[in-house]
Amino acid sequence: MKPLGENRFGGWRLIASTLLILLPGIAFSQGRPDIVWASGGHSDSVNCVTYSPDGQLIVSGSSDKTIKLWRPDGTFIRSLSIPYNINAQLTDVRSVAISPDGKLIAAGVQQFNGNSHLYFGAVQIWRISDGVLVQTLTGYGSGDITATGVNSVAFSSDGQYLATGSSDRLVKVWRVANGTLVSSRSDHAQKVNAVGFSPNGQWLASASDDMTAKLYRTSDWGVERTLTGHTNLVLSLAFSPNSARLATGSWDQTIRIWNIPDGSLLFSLPHGSNVDPVAFAPDGKTLASGARDGSIKLWDSERGVLVDTFLGHTALVLTLAFAPDGGMLASGSWYPEYAIKLWAPPSQRASPISGLRSTLTNHSSSINELIFHSKRSIDQRRGHYRTILGRIERPIFRRY
Repeated sequence: MKPLGENRFGGWRLIASTLLILLPGIAFSQGRPDIVWASGGHSDSVNCVTYSPDGQLIVSGSSDKTIKLWRPDGTFIRSLSIPYNINAQLTDVRSVAISPDGKLIAAGVQQFNGNSHLYFGAVQIWRISDGVLVQTLTGYGSGDITATGVNSVAFSSDGQYLATGSSDRLVKVWRVANGTLVSSRSDHAQKVNAVGFSPNGQWLASASDDMTAKLYRTSDWGVERTLTGHTNLVLSLAFSPNSARLATGSWDQTIRIWNIPDGSLLFSLPHGSNVDPVAFAPDGKTLASGARDGSIKLWDSERGVLVDTFLGHTALVLTLAFAPDGGMLASGSWYPEYAIKLWAPPSQRASPISGLRSTLTNHSSSINELIFHSKRSIDQRRGHYRTILGRIERPIFRRY
């Protein structure tokens, strides 16, 4: 995706939005990217969205306890759900990831045991073709709602491994084929908010409330180095497509871009508001960041300069995901919007699109993560934020 220039109206268009009936008029009148279709239906925070490898599926996870699959045109496909179990009640969907072959969805969740009255973390593995839960990975800590749950999941590029980061400070690596635990480390001093594999398969990174990110070797799962410099919680990370750089997003209102070979800091980018998600475009030239004030900023990651700002969300942006071809950027938000929005540049659309095209009406909570799947549908996740004296405080699932 090419840089868009200093003009914030640089040709991009808001393809999807939710719950804001007046937004289309506002977007046009202010010259913002115009809304083509809206996705809604979550009744709590949209914690995660992701695209499938071929861009034909989007998956979203939400605090409304649902994982939903969508087509990019706004068509709802299905929700993934399991029968009620008093000892394993689903309370939160915090992260989703799609396997490189496009066959599986991994979801990091929090559950509740009705007999012991304890919360605990788990990972659910779903088969996309029929929506069947095929495996549940356990062994995470139990306790109160603020100290438990799997906050991040990530497949390795070859699909052999699944990494997880959780509130019990653990970074775990599982072998996907048989569900065996390969590595479990507690190097962070506080909860782990994000994990991710480098595209070349050599590195695994983690981000934590302890204000650091760590880089692990996949050859032996040992710590290569710790990246320090953020002055508040580190909530997200993203590897560049060439595996040479790592971006981290922090509640200290900055995005840092690190050089992988030596761990040096390349850029510290000031978003101007508390940063939650970051995401690299497939070409590696553009980096997106989302923040508490609802803004999404696009950066030239090679020069460290701001190239565009998207204003359309009216709540904290919890998740960002680029389509595999770079033609769309998906975003998901928190209370009270609970919105999934899709943004695309006209130069990368197959055909002209204008106006509100469709509305997705199946989530009822925040969408914490979005993922584009290879069949171009959407998967979503959830996250809670608390308010104290009228101020938005850190997300409960990520920051306690």
